[in-house]
Amino acid sequence: MAEGSRMRTSLTPLSLLHIFIAIILFVCLLRMPYWYYSVVTILTTVGMVIFLFDRVRKSGWTDLRVYFYAVTAVLLNPIARPSLGRRGWNTIDIVVGSILVLIVLIDATKSAAKQREE
Repeated sequence: MAEGSRMRTSLTPLSLLHIFIAIILFVCLLRMPYWYYSVVTILTTVGMVIFLFDRVRKSGWTDLRVYFYAVTAVLLNPIARPSLGRRGWNTIDIVVGSILVLIVLIDATKSAAKQREE
């Protein structure tokens, strides 16, 4: 590699989906119409199921992320949501959104380290 050139870490479609879901969860902290929260629960549940199957396919049931995705999918499912009040849902939105961003950062760091080794 030439001196001064930088390696780029491209984001995968799943990483972009992680970021998208984190953004829509953070937007939930604002006062939005009820339909927005309904759409967010549907999109988040579908996203968590996709992440869950992808992670199980890659590393089996040994990865802690599998359980995070499963619990989040159950908690945010649009059919039977628990009644937690605005403060409770805001806390969940912040925690889940932050963890999703953290997952993307960890994956990008691992990918960059792997590229440097090659």
